[in-house]
Amino acid sequence: MKFLILITALISLQLMAKEPIIYPIDSPNNDLGKMIKRCGIKRDKKSECKDTNGFKRKHAIYKSAVINAPVETVWRIMTDLKRYKTWNSFMPKLESDFKVGGRVKFKVALGPVIKLTEELFTQAFESQKRWCWGNKILFKKFGYSQRCRWLQKIDQNKTLYMTTEKFKGAMAGMVNLTQRKILTKGVMNETRELKNLAEYEYQSQFFKREVKACNAEGDCIRPSKKRGRREIILTRTLDTTPENVFPWLYEIEKIQKWLGNFKTKVTGVAPNDPFGNGNVRRIVAPFVGITDETYTIIDDKKFHIRYRVTKSKYMKNHIGDMLLFRDGKNKTQFIWVISYDSLFKSPRFQRWFINNHLKGGLKKLKNHFIEAPLI
Repeated sequence: MKFLILITALISLQLMAKEPIIYPIDSPNNDLGKMIKRCGIKRDKKSECKDTNGFKRKHAIYKSAVINAPVETVWRIMTDLKRYKTWNSFMPKLESDFKVGGRVKFKVALGPVIKLTEELFTQAFESQKRWCWGNKILFKKFGYSQRCRWLQKIDQNKTLYMTTEKFKGAMAGMVNLTQRKILTKGVMNETRELKNLAEYEYQSQFFKREVKACNAEGDCIRPSKKRGRREIILTRTLDTTPENVFPWLYEIEKIQKWLGNFKTKVTGVAPNDPFGNGNVRRIVAPFVGITDETYTIIDDKKFHIRYRVTKSKYMKNHIGDMLLFRDGKNKTQFIWVISYDSLFKSPRFQRWFINNHLKGGLKKLKNHFIEAPLI
């Protein structure tokens, strides 16, 4: 079965037509229009219902999310192509000139191993409203693939995000059979990751400060342009409430159980409260050495922690943000954003080490809430 999926993916994604084919886009009034109104949001596997462009509802994937952030914030993230590798697990690389008829080249992750490069063409691009791309499959004879993303302003600080992945033609049934589950999971992950990042940026107001770092006296330092700003974004779904997770992000004895060898160094404004805002935690890690991090925000109402590095051999202007978002009754979305200036000319090893060290720790944290109750 895996071999069949791989062959189908290679055929359907690699043998696209090489010249732009501008196909009519549904929903000219910036909603999902004809398909959803005619066929409904819920997919019926047996129904032959289709929109006026010939796409059947049973061959379409539809996901939506209400994002608690302005439409401008969501659109900025969607069109900041350099950042895709830091937050988008489904589509870690995307290139486009944003022009109708222009090429859209991206890497898509079909599972943990299969990553293929796809080249389509922009069909619709309206700022802060929609972005669609698509192309014929197998030399224009066997089908058609189309991906659209819509943004709809609900109010000043709330946005409705909608996305569809649609197929039609002779290959549609085969793609639906072999790739639908993988594509659905990927689109779901992308939707959740976009929601988390947009809400993080808006709620924390982190990027409105131009990502400045401040020293112990409160003097802010701009990031070094020569080294360039580095960014790591990690998101995880945890099977518990934000109230349960929050202490595990700043209490030293809890952090040690999932992230490694942290030590308390009480030199801050409240020496009787070593975990409070303004105090310092010391990290001792392989290759990284000693790093001191000072808490600047510990907000147990918004579930937000921010820290800045005040001592490190290998990183400067390092700021970290941790936020928790409630997702249902016993689910928490955890987003961790780290930005820094590297002292290395080539930061690949440093990024690889930090990224993998943190991923390993987050896996332990996730498993902790699955396997054992909190004590």
